[in-house]
Amino acid sequence: LSEWAKASGRMSRAEEEGAEAEAGGAGERARDGAESPRAPEELRIRGNAFFQQGAYAEAVEAYTLALASLRDGRRHHQGPREEEDGAGAATLVKVLTNRSAAYAKLGQWPESLVDAQRAADSDASSVRAQYRRG
Repeated sequence: LSEWAKASGRMSRAEEEGAEAEAGGAGERARDGAESPRAPEELRIRGNAFFQQGAYAEAVEAYTLALASLRDGRRHHQGPREEEDGAGAATLVKVLTNRSAAYAKLGQWPESLVDAQRAADSDASSVRAQYRRG
């Protein structure tokens, strides 16, 4: 089943959990067991869909899975750390600022501020991170 079906709410929570289990957890796994480099971005997009639907708690969950996938990818990565990689760093900042916004919508201000600060620390030029930080 597609990520779009999950994100658009066309799949029940039980179906979604079953699909994740079949896929090997939070993201797709490569043949060597490492997380697919697409997984964090797909999870971020899924979180965005939840956010747009007003399902902020589900958005936080998706963004948290994306962050875990980024962390797992760095553990299995043989080259430069993913955070240091331009694409990995950009995804990290996007996920953190998006999760910060979702936390803010839920009224969880301390969590929102922590994510905004982490995003700003990762990319001081990110206007979104600076805005979220206040």
